[in-house]
Amino acid sequence: MAPYTADKYDPKTPKIFAHKPTMDAFDSIVLIKVGPGKQVFHIHKKLLCDNSTYFHAAINGSFKEAKDQSIEMPEDDPGVFRHFQYWTYTGNIVPEPQGAQEAKTIQWNILTSLYAFAEARDIPLLQNAAIDLAILRVQAEHRMPVDLLLDIYENTSENSRLRKFLVDWAAHKGDLKKKGWFGGRCPIEFFIDLAVAQHARTSGSVSEIANFWESRANYHVEVPVALSNKEKSEQD
Repeated sequence: MAPYTADKYDPKTPKIFAHKPTMDAFDSIVLIKVGPGKQVFHIHKKLLCDNSTYFHAAINGSFKEAKDQSIEMPEDDPGVFRHFQYWTYTGNIVPEPQGAQEAKTIQWNILTSLYAFAEARDIPLLQNAAIDLAILRVQAEHRMPVDLLLDIYENTSENSRLRKFLVDWAAHKGDLKKKGWFGGRCPIEFFIDLAVAQHARTSGSVSEIANFWESRANYHVEVPVALSNKEKSEQD
């Protein structure tokens, strides 16, 4: 595989999309109200259920949401949810062709929040797509969003693959001696994770990561068999 460069997107490189809807995906519509202002979104039920166990349980369970086919998400950001809706129908977070330049069309805070949303709502294919886009951008810009580390650690789990990627990038590529490299909003948990990663690298217990794009599978989450089979059938 040819390495990715900031100037050219190699067509041999796998596209950054997770899936595309099947012919039977356009069934009934679910109404979703997002944010404190209850901004309304409409998404086909099967698309939501196919991609997320969270939405599957909410829509098909015995709760009020299942009866009304309506979900309220007052704590979520409508801007982030709009990207989720776009991804649900197109399989892409940003329009194709995808590369570092296209990755810049989405703000860092939206991209990291989208990953946190996918992690919280159990949408593994979106997690992997968001990680791929983050890797492309970090590798092209040679910097990570250090000013968002506190928000990332507050809104992701201890085992988050986004955390692992940013920690590994700092350990293998970060200019740790440069004054102000980390900014002023880094959580103590990040420095603990970084110390562990640095020790693993310097002790030789892990190999040096030369190209994060080629190693991106290390930061993907496992996709359930049903989704894996669906993705494979669409590629055949």
